[in-house]
Amino acid sequence: MKSTLTLRQKLIIPFIIFTGMIVVGVRSMYKGMLLHQNWRIALAALGVVCFTTLLVFLLITVSREERLKAKV
Repeated sequence: MKSTLTLRQKLIIPFIIFTGMIVVGVRSMYKGMLLHQNWRIALAALGVVCFTTLLVFLLITVSREERLKAKV
């Protein structure tokens, strides 16, 4: 059975998950600052960087694929 969903529609769930994880990381960094927990700040910052990188990669991939399909 072939899917009729576009690439953008298929990747909406990962987009929501990555965005949510970035929000969780920022909130964890804030809480770490309030509680003076350096380990929490460091782990949250690492998580935010990783998920932001994944989100940017996802957006670049989708836009590249859409541009290629538009040319054809």
